[in-house]
Amino acid sequence: MTQRRIYIVFVAAFFFLCCESLDATGSQEKERNSLNQRKLQILEFINSHTCRSDSECRYVPFGAKPCGGPWTYLAYPTSIDTSRLFVMIRDYNTAESVYNKKWGIASDCSIPAPPDSVRCINGKCTLYYFGVAKP
Repeated sequence: MTQRRIYIVFVAAFFFLCCESLDATGSQEKERNSLNQRKLQILEFINSHTCRSDSECRYVPFGAKPCGGPWTYLAYPTSIDTSRLFVMIRDYNTAESVYNKKWGIASDCSIPAPPDSVRCINGKCTLYYFGVAKP
């Protein structure tokens, strides 16, 4: 009878740990999806504004790499509400930093080079690296 109880306790503990692990994975996926939604909102906000000349284009670092620094840069027109844009980006970067720490996310720790220039192409600000447009 004692062996049976030990077996039942072992099996119950195993299922408890498995379910907890599955729940954590689901939670991580939900948080990643939330970050992706925020990123889409930022990109949609930027894309809802246009430029008429290169002088109306700027860029801003975006994202929070686990080792520090941005993942990339975003081009935006000066016609946009920059206060709102910068708050959206700051909130995203903070949330991504928390996500990285919480889930032990790693990266290559490289620092992306800023663009050489930002140009207005067909009404959209476009980043250029070494004279080549980055879509």
